[in-house]
Amino acid sequence: MKITDDVIVRRWEIEEASRIGRRGMTDRTSIEVVAADLRVPYERVRDLVTERLTGGFWG
Repeated sequence: MKITDDVIVRRWEIEEASRIGRRGMTDRTSIEVVAADLRVPYERVRDLVTERLTGGFWG
């Protein structure tokens, strides 16, 4: 099964929302958690999240 960019970003949004009540309980960032859970490269998740948060401009 191919993991699409939208799936990665949505999973990151869910991970971020779930962290609201448990800050400081883990050393792993939400990007690291998503990358490990979906078995995709950390850099891909980081770049997609950065692009989404900055509206596509991050150069």
